[in-house]
Amino acid sequence: MTRFIPAGESDYTYTGAITIGAERLFSAELHVTDKAGQPVVADEITFTWLSSTGTTNTERRENTSSLTYGPVSNCTAEAFTMNITAKAAGYNSIEDHIDVPAGTEAYTAQKTIQLAPGSRNAVLNFTVSDKDGAPISGVSVGFRYVNADGEENAYMADTDASGRISATIDNVTIQSFDTFVAADLAGWRLYVREFTVPAGTEDYTYDRNITLYDSYDPLVTFSKELPWTAGAHMISMHNSGNVALTLVSMPAWCRSAAKLPFDMPIDGGTALAVQNNASGSARTGTMAMEYHNTETGETVAYNVDVTQEG
Repeated sequence: MTRFIPAGESDYTYTGAITIGAERLFSAELHVTDKAGQPVVADEITFTWLSSTGTTNTERRENTSSLTYGPVSNCTAEAFTMNITAKAAGYNSIEDHIDVPAGTEAYTAQKTIQLAPGSRNAVLNFTVSDKDGAPISGVSVGFRYVNADGEENAYMADTDASGRISATIDNVTIQSFDTFVAADLAGWRLYVREFTVPAGTEDYTYDRNITLYDSYDPLVTFSKELPWTAGAHMISMHNSGNVALTLVSMPAWCRSAAKLPFDMPIDGGTALAVQNNASGSARTGTMAMEYHNTETGETVAYNVDVTQEG
């Protein structure tokens, strides 16, 4: 049965009698977009509709931004709720619905579903202390992050009396992004650590404690004690100090896969190949490095002499 609905601004009320088990034509048109109205290819779109026999049917489509269904002739003429779900990578899943009114006229359910970019929390939970482990209060701490809309933001706070930062930041993107944590207090060296937050849907927790220093203490250590043995061998050089270093030059009888000069961040390092010393005499060379003093703007030399037995 098809009924003509006249034009008009007033609500239209259907007053006809509906027989239980009565049928009507039913179709659906669903579209998935982002908040800007651009189509989003959904991993999955599902919706339900009710047949004249009282059976709930579930329709499912994959890898599409729009869904056209029907018409089918055995949809119930009674009112029912059409439940809709949509899922897409990088977006929050959504559950929606359309209240389909009673009636025997053909009915087309139409809806545009907007998906919000996926988000998660970033949890900060760490302590700022000095090199002896004593907590430092009142340190200004900053954390750069990207929100779900792709905009850069910064969280700023001071450490409490226990030297702690404890915070939960919402609406952080689930995509990977580059960031840094910075800590600053007058009389102490500025601390900055750059890193990458990996992609993921679970909350991201940053719990790496920060140590502030009031001086520059460069230090490199080697995997083998000096003097090194005469035979060819491999060693590792590690930046064990509290300042990033740049290795500028090394003895000609040492080799590295990295091209000089190259950076050695705090806790970073490099592998070195020490060549065989067949001279019969010990030889000495210099690992020439430098670091940047952020307070004065100066570049400071740091050299370490190394010896190999003959």
